[in-house]
Amino acid sequence: MKLSPGIPPVVQLAADLGSSASKLFYRVQPDQCAPIWMGAEVADGLSSVVLSGVSTAGRPQDMAWLELDKDVVMVGEAAKAFLEMNSLSAKKYEQAVYKLAAALGIIADIEQLPSRYQAVVWLALPLGEFSTQSVIVTRFKDLCQKGFTCRGKFQQVDLTFKCYPEGFGLYLIRKQHLARIGEVIEQRRTTVMMMGHRNLSLLAFDNGTLNMNGTNSDGPGFWFFFEKGARSAGVTTPDYPALMRALSSGDPHQVAPSQAGVVDFSEAVSAVQTLYRKAVMTYLRDNLLKRMTEHSVDVVISGGASR
Repeated sequence: MKLSPGIPPVVQLAADLGSSASKLFYRVQPDQCAPIWMGAEVADGLSSVVLSGVSTAGRPQDMAWLELDKDVVMVGEAAKAFLEMNSLSAKKYEQAVYKLAAALGIIADIEQLPSRYQAVVWLALPLGEFSTQSVIVTRFKDLCQKGFTCRGKFQQVDLTFKCYPEGFGLYLIRKQHLARIGEVIEQRRTTVMMMGHRNLSLLAFDNGTLNMNGTNSDGPGFWFFFEKGARSAGVTTPDYPALMRALSSGDPHQVAPSQAGVVDFSEAVSAVQTLYRKAVMTYLRDNLLKRMTEHSVDVVISGGASR
């Protein structure tokens, strides 16, 4: 990118550090909105010896690592070789700082930024983890101020950092849609429902303000019922990806590694759907029905399990 002399570039980064992947959008140039998809894995505390086998060929997001003092941290796809499994139950904040630093380093690589630049970062956090924002802010700011090396390039970042509850962006999109037809969202009651792998969350907005009385994130997560339904139908871990494809595609006939052939997953699909649907309906009856019967409510449904 072309930079004005004497003016440090500014990176704007919006991040959702999901348990299955890190979803990122960034802007360096005017009118730019570039996506980056990174694996969720992080392997820290590694020796610098591991770098002898690292290649910088290919996309930066597929081979990202940090050098912090004497330790090496692999992030995303590069970390898979050092981990047995990435747990879907791991808290996002535990390794969020490494993921965010790697994201900035990748952007600096792609956009050929100098070693010093500014960054404005927005991070979406689950409500249940929102209390950890102060820890993430402190550690991330300290790291950026001290400087870190990503993919062999040292960089220092003048950081502005802000956390938002997951789902807030959906509320803003809804606000824009209503504004186009002359409606004001502050005059409406809105609930954003996010059906995720780890949990189900509800964000309740009244008069443009988040109402904590109707807001929580302790709803049933899809993954728990996926595993429960799979086990009840005799599906083993190696065939989980095939069962997931059967659920997402609507075609129960999928290639199962354990059988080395096509298997009918109809029974397992039905078990997972029944268990998850029952749990969701019970949760919504207890947490959303009263709000909907008191006054009219716009409900925005989203999330990987919403299908």
